[in-house]
Amino acid sequence: MRILHTLVIALAALGAASCANDEKELFSLPAAERIDQVVKNDRTALESAPNGWKFDYFLGRDYSGPGVSMMVTFRNGKATMASDASDTALFRTADYDVVKDQGPVLTFNTFLEPIHSLAGGMASFPEGRQGDYEFSILSTSADTIRLRGKKWGNDMLLSRNPVGLKQDSVIMGAIKMRENMITDSIYLTHGKDTIPGAAFDLDNRHFDINGAVQLSSPMVFTPKGFTLARPLSYDGRVYRDFAWNDSARTFTSADMTISFRIPETYKPQSFWIGKWSIKHRALRALGRRPTYLTIYNERSSRSPQGLKAVLEFNHVEYEIFVIYNRTTGTISIPAQSVDDPTKTNYVIYLVGTDSQQLLGKVDVPFTFQWDPDFEHATAKGATFEHTKATGMKGIGYKDELHQNTDAQGNKIVPIVMDDIEYIRRVQ
Repeated sequence: MRILHTLVIALAALGAASCANDEKELFSLPAAERIDQVVKNDRTALESAPNGWKFDYFLGRDYSGPGVSMMVTFRNGKATMASDASDTALFRTADYDVVKDQGPVLTFNTFLEPIHSLAGGMASFPEGRQGDYEFSILSTSADTIRLRGKKWGNDMLLSRNPVGLKQDSVIMGAIKMRENMITDSIYLTHGKDTIPGAAFDLDNRHFDINGAVQLSSPMVFTPKGFTLARPLSYDGRVYRDFAWNDSARTFTSADMTISFRIPETYKPQSFWIGKWSIKHRALRALGRRPTYLTIYNERSSRSPQGLKAVLEFNHVEYEIFVIYNRTTGTISIPAQSVDDPTKTNYVIYLVGTDSQQLLGKVDVPFTFQWDPDFEHATAKGATFEHTKATGMKGIGYKDELHQNTDAQGNKIVPIVMDDIEYIRRVQ
């Protein structure tokens, strides 16, 4: 493989010289000089793409983690990179190098956030996400460079970008494509035949088949669809690249089709935009004053993953955020801190409760799923240890650590929603 690789890159570097002359010239050099020349040629190849490379990157031992779509440009010893592992196509620049080992190795040898954030370890996860930042260069051609992660062993691919391609649009296109993955439950069909056991693992960006056909492969998203790290082999054909059909809401590869199983309870994000009343047990002191939840079609400044919302309780409007789950088509109200518009409290902590205690360790106390029979969204309380969330309360704090109390020493609880049942659309 290295001989072939050496011949290929030598040809690219020397241009018009014949293959025979290249081979003769290269192998006339001492071994140390030959590897030096290979390293030099690889560096030249990396920097020969003025519009950079598309980088299909795979995490996890034996492709057990997700696929990541990256864009990277090499110039004068610097690498500029962005990925779809975050929700923003932000490019970062740091040093890179091609060094000698058993063969040439591409190394991102100074901190480059898009790749090192995937490769670095943490106290609770010493191996991090099992990503690589050093790669053996397996082969080089005019348009592709094949790599293998040195630590985790996954094969990866650099593909030359065409001139004029906007790299940030590719990354944002990949991010947008992920939004089409509305549920993990799918149909996989080959012509008129259904292949059982297929599913998406959306959190892990995996396409899995567990039936007569077996497959577990990470996916790399593109603006046009997705690519499998491990191809699907079926009926004598190989399927790797799946294209998105927006009108049909399907992914196709030749005569293979992936379509979503969408239940009646599933609703798109746009469905939830508007004003809803929250049905919960009324407080005697307040009578039956309605509680409202208004959800807006814009991101919350309080959470990059949340939608802006306003909770109206006892005629006071609290700015909160809700989470839309595109996999299930549901919304949820997470536990969160809330600014007090009355200025009575330093902050209000909105948390889940059961009949006896606050459930401070439950991050998402309530999820709401559409019920087509009753035409409302039924509340589902999260379970925690041996109990279950039945309501939510907003606890007033006079500072970051101490609960607020009134003149009689009673704790101030400005929001009380016991026994939450459902939300119903108002407008």
